[in-house]
Amino acid sequence: STRHRTLFPYTTLFRSIFLVTQARADWPAIDPEDRKMTDIAEQKGAPAVVLLREEVADDPNNNHSVYMRIKVLTETGKRYADVEIPYSKRGFRVDSVSGRTVHADGSIVPFNGRVFDKVVVKGKRGRGNEIRVHVKSFTLPDVQVGSILDFRYSLRYDDHSFYPPEWIVQNELFQKSATFKFVPYPGDLIMAHERVGR
Repeated sequence: STRHRTLFPYTTLFRSIFLVTQARADWPAIDPEDRKMTDIAEQKGAPAVVLLREEVADDPNNNHSVYMRIKVLTETGKRYADVEIPYSKRGFRVDSVSGRTVHADGSIVPFNGRVFDKVVVKGKRGRGNEIRVHVKSFTLPDVQVGSILDFRYSLRYDDHSFYPPEWIVQNELFQKSATFKFVPYPGDLIMAHERVGR
């Protein structure tokens, strides 16, 4: 009994250390050169730069995951703390939103705020079919010049739905590293019109 009481504080301490280490390891390590960066030769004077971008379209699991790491280089670049995720509520939902701000001194401010939803496009197409484009938006905290912004999210869709990946490969910021991966559905696909007569 005495032995168990003695071990308990150490067990709790090791578990706490493990959880903190696991939380830190949850994001890719930051290159020390990226932490010191103040400008980028490929796009001189840019307000920010995409250090790392990863997108995976995983059709078997009905999931499209997005991860971005952005370095803020100027005051103007602080606007990239405002993140907007466009999507259609008809077929998709946004979840697993997380983010953090990493300052130049290595201190970390996690995103614990709210994610808002709003309609940005509303109209009609063809025979009265309504079009609505929604945006999930959130703001990463305490962003300064020199901060590194990490955020990620998933676009999920229903089973028995299949979507080819759509990637905007380049935007206004230079990207140091970007990867795109498509995991196709491994089985046979039967289109709706092929079921007729079966």
